[in-house]
Amino acid sequence: MARSEDIIIPEKVWTEITLNDVASITFQNKAASGRIHVQATVGSVAPVGVSGATYEAGEGEYDLPLTNAFLGVTGANRVWVYAVNSAEVFVSHA
Repeated sequence: MARSEDIIIPEKVWTEITLNDVASITFQNKAASGRIHVQATVGSVAPVGVSGATYEAGEGEYDLPLTNAFLGVTGANRVWVYAVNSAEVFVSHA
């Protein structure tokens, strides 16, 4: 299922921003301030710990291929966001 919308990320909870398996994704941290952590997994299982790529307010990626972005996660097909403080994230994928 395709998705193209803003999502509210609750504080201190890994939140899946994909609705199904994806090969690429567009997203942006729309928070006024604060960073988000982004991590990929294989399947709909939340990451453990707080690690991943960090994006400050206003930062994001356009048509990011998961195979290039998360080399250590073979077969990555789901994307998750973690925020210390609640954040708004735009996401779009096919």
